[in-house]
Amino acid sequence: MIPYLIIFLCFFFAAQNDKSPSQKIWYYFLFFGASLMVGLRDMIGGYDVYVYGEIYEADVLFLLTYDLMEIGFRYFYLFLKFFNEDRHFMFFVMAFLIFFFQFRTYKKYSPLLLLSLFIFFCKFFLMSFVYIRQGLAMGIITLAIPFVLSKQYWKYFFVIFLAYNVHKSSILFLPFIFVAHRNFSSSQLFYMITAVVIIAVTPLNNFLLGYLADSTEDQKVAIYVNKDEGVNLFYFIEIIVLSVILLSTKVEFYKNPTTRVIANGLVVYILISLLGISNATFVRFTWYYLPFYVLGLTYFIYFQKDISNLKLYRTVLFIYFSLVFIRLLLIYDGGDFMPYKTIFDDTERNSMWEFMEYR
Repeated sequence: MIPYLIIFLCFFFAAQNDKSPSQKIWYYFLFFGASLMVGLRDMIGGYDVYVYGEIYEADVLFLLTYDLMEIGFRYFYLFLKFFNEDRHFMFFVMAFLIFFFQFRTYKKYSPLLLLSLFIFFCKFFLMSFVYIRQGLAMGIITLAIPFVLSKQYWKYFFVIFLAYNVHKSSILFLPFIFVAHRNFSSSQLFYMITAVVIIAVTPLNNFLLGYLADSTEDQKVAIYVNKDEGVNLFYFIEIIVLSVILLSTKVEFYKNPTTRVIANGLVVYILISLLGISNATFVRFTWYYLPFYVLGLTYFIYFQKDISNLKLYRTVLFIYFSLVFIRLLLIYDGGDFMPYKTIFDDTERNSMWEFMEYR
């Protein structure tokens, strides 16, 4: 557990140094620290990690015909295999790419860079061990944000096309272009969120997700949306708080085009989260809007003019996201992230997934 706490404390203390001369040093230190820790891990992350590793190390013919993975991702694998066919090389490259795209986005758009990186770390760092294909698609999606802001629609659609060929779920970012620049009124936002809350907590939500499962031709998507686990109270409370934050600072967000797009991205994040509130797997689809979640919360802190409110909200934010990280570390696969092990360590992890080892 100690390595995870060390990297957590690095992000935590870095977030206290926004706007300081050391910000740039912290930025690169955190980038390389996170990338190396994830990139040099041994087979940590569960079932998916072994699957990704085995397919990468399979022969080229099997890789190219493995249609459970999108064709773009298969060709990306093929490209990496020209350099090295070892799975650990692939994990190393993927870690750097995932963090490169995300860090680059927050560096470009965040008013409090290190705070944004702390929030992102708590929400997604551990998931970057597991969901490498979706993580790459999320990274590609961040390339579409400048085209949203500049209304370069064809470039936007091209980026979506690239991401879709890495992970089909990235298609959920496609409709954003149609609402990104909308100037919603507070009442419109309130009624939209309220309507989706009503759908989320009633049988209508199961009906809609069931219809999606029946109408899709993708078996994996059907499996995802059919996983009804009951309303997740933890996520539900978080989304309601996010909604209150959005509605209370809507005027500030709508003062310039960039922050309006961020606010509208947060709206979509809220709506998708509510629709998937009873399905932890489906909630993963919100990750394409994660930059707006992170930037939205960062701007909320940035907008605070009253010093006492600023201190209170910052304190609550740090406590909450610290608990989010610790909770995820302890409960994901029953704590199977621990102990941490690099590819250079000659020790046994006794992971619950070691039976998947194919070597």
